[in-house]
Amino acid sequence: MCYVRFIGTHKATTESTSPRCEVSMQIRPIKTKADHRAALKEIERLMDAKPRTPAGDRLEILITLVDHYESQRST
Repeated sequence: MCYVRFIGTHKATTESTSPRCEVSMQIRPIKTKADHRAALKEIERLMDAKPRTPAGDRLEILITLVDHYESQRST
């Protein structure tokens, strides 16, 4: 499911190159392979996110969670 959030006036939004789209994936600890796959998919979607933006922050947090999960699985 995808939610489109418009920011600013309609005119400003229509001039944007693309609407902001956020998948309703809650950020939580990664405990299963399914959680891991979902996090990787979300990371791939966010790879072009700019730093210090909500999407960039989400990307950074997800990368940290995936790194922790993968390091725990390899020990």
